Amino acid sequence: MTLRREVERLSQEQERVSRIALPLLGALFKRNVRYSDSKRHSKVSSTLKKKLADLEPSPGGQLRCMLLNELLPYSSVIAAHLLKREWDYLSRELADVDDVDDVRNGLLLYKPIEWAFDTSRLVFVWDGARNSFVAHILDPSILAVRLVEKAKAVLKERYKTGDEAILGDRCFRDVHGSALVLPLAFSPWRRCLCFHAHLARDEALRQGWLKSGEEFQFDDFWSEGVSGVEKVRLWLRAQHPLLEDAEGSDSDS
Repeated sequence: MTLRREVERLSQEQERVSRIALPLLGALFKRNVRYSDSKRHSKVSSTLKKKLADLEPSPGGQLRCMLLNELLPYSSVIAAHLLKREWDYLSRELADVDDVDDVRNGLLLYKPIEWAFDTSRLVFVWDGARNSFVAHILDPSILAVRLVEKAKAVLKERYKTGDEAILGDRCFRDVHGSALVLPLAFSPWRRCLCFHAHLARDEALRQGWLKSGEEFQFDDFWSEGVSGVEKVRLWLRAQHPLLEDAEGSDSDS
């Protein structure tokens, strides 16, 4: 009888953990694992930038933005991490990424584009008809913002006046629906872009850029492993051993 009561107690504990701890962990995960604007996030990663630059050598002092497909001053083009550097401790569990500075975990983007990506205002999703990754703006308030004006604000002393001669009055709305132009034989990790798109959609709903029920929809192109949702669940369960047993009991019932 003592053993039976202990089994019943453990079963009740597992149900309590599944009901309370998993949603709590999920909330903590969403609060802490978010794309956001900060000085730390916007610093140039020299390691990743050099790797990406080596894929397609450009004239001295210039780099090509992979979305605008324009050669721009070196300091104006940023190596954007798809899975952020500060999440290195989670990268293996979430996306099977051993090195956040792996070349496939990055894109070379004009600083305003990188800013929009890093603050969840812009996502890249796979367009099967075009056989390419396509940019979508989630924050309508930036559509009319000129890229060079945003560059002046975010680059400050690093801003080069030559940008305006190249980009003119091009705005964020002009990149909406544009496809990435990637070096030959290079493709960023789809799973990392998909992870970003999921988090960006959540942020867009929180900010009111999207309305509930009218969310931005995209195919889950997590083609290089298990789904993004399952990755998050696996990570959450790893933080509390009882969660795995509790979820297993729920599925059996």
